[in-house]
Amino acid sequence: MSRYIAAIDLGTAKVVSIVGEVTPSGVKIIGYHQAPSQGIMRGDVVNIQKVIDSLNPTLEYVNEQINTMPDTTPRKIKDVYVGISGHNLKCIENTIHRNRDNSFNKQLISEDEVQTMIEEMFNTPVASTEQILHVIPQSYNVDEQIGCKEIVGMDGDSIDGKYKIFVGKTSSATHTRSVLNRANLSIKKMILSPIASAEAVLTEDEKELGVLMIDIGAGTSDVIIYYDHIIRHIAIIPFGGNAISMDIRQTCSVSFKNAELLKRQQGSCLSEQAPQNKHIGIKDKMGNITQEIPCKLLAATIEARVCEIIATALHELEKSGYKDKVKNIVITGGSSSLNHIQSLAKEISKMNVRLAMPGNQNILNTSLNDIYKPAAATAVGLILLGAADSKNEPQESELEFTNIWGEKTEDDPANAASGNNTNNSANGKKKKQEKKKGFKFSLSDIFKSTASDNEA
Repeated sequence: MSRYIAAIDLGTAKVVSIVGEVTPSGVKIIGYHQAPSQGIMRGDVVNIQKVIDSLNPTLEYVNEQINTMPDTTPRKIKDVYVGISGHNLKCIENTIHRNRDNSFNKQLISEDEVQTMIEEMFNTPVASTEQILHVIPQSYNVDEQIGCKEIVGMDGDSIDGKYKIFVGKTSSATHTRSVLNRANLSIKKMILSPIASAEAVLTEDEKELGVLMIDIGAGTSDVIIYYDHIIRHIAIIPFGGNAISMDIRQTCSVSFKNAELLKRQQGSCLSEQAPQNKHIGIKDKMGNITQEIPCKLLAATIEARVCEIIATALHELEKSGYKDKVKNIVITGGSSSLNHIQSLAKEISKMNVRLAMPGNQNILNTSLNDIYKPAAATAVGLILLGAADSKNEPQESELEFTNIWGEKTEDDPANAASGNNTNNSANGKKKKQEKKKGFKFSLSDIFKSTASDNEA
């Protein structure tokens, strides 16, 4: 029995609408479309109407894709997961101590106790202009048992929890919500974009052994650090591919459009490999060469900014406290396709470096070809996390036979017999909303299921 997940990725350079079908064999991407974005700067929505104007064509395209599938009735996307980024994201640490009083005598530690402690972390004081986006447990101490990952089922008189708390600007979430509401979409969850990208491109071995992922987007470069299957650090570097193009524009005195073309078609991250006396011609509309750019100058300009991105990511690794444990780097995102970026990253970091795009074992190879590119990592990851999150709820197809369109499906035998496809859709949507949980729960569940799978 299939379920459907829809997601929206609002990026600085592009907006994406995507739909996945969750089957027993994995996730199949059945709808995908992207369009150039306007109104977004460094991952933050700054002009709501321009973002809506960018988003609507992708929704129309994906809705058309879905409705042309065999044996489907007319449907329209309503409930979505959405990525949230923004260069103002910060990571803080906090701890909690809990004495288990007499009421807990002879009772083992329960999931409810653990979740209550996480919920308390959401009350950590932050500035009035900020809000807590994610709380991720790092470790627990139960009496003399130190550094436990999983404590449900243990016994003890006291619990100490250590957490990483990720805080963003309230305005960023508010503006994102406004865009989707005005596009007649309902938000199921907001998920940090680097978490989504990591879900699409990282392997379970990398998450266990330690990995620094760098997602180089247009406006920002997202950084996430995993160790022992737990997110240890997240940071947003406030520059990415657009900064490289701006540097080229200034250094080479060309338009931003030509700077983008030079970067993608002729650029290199290693100036030492660029030919010394070779030039690249810039042509006008008539085909006449109006300007010549030295290959050496172009490569040196790109190399300088990419070095800064990688060095900043390595600084975040040092800040996280996991520098000595993490030996692998994974680079993804639209700018990861720059020539020689893997070699440059290896040279700077002295670590193993892998370039990645979506394609893990949970994505069926019958998915749309459009997703197999680094720039699609966040969108695909949102679908995968949405699929994992939906496992923690009673399956809608088993209860109300509703889906992301808020309608009855043909999988409902009673519904098929009566021919009534719409009468109970409002009740289905209501019950579906009552079953929703905050993403703080699903993250915890994801990490626990990963750990148990490995133990098995």
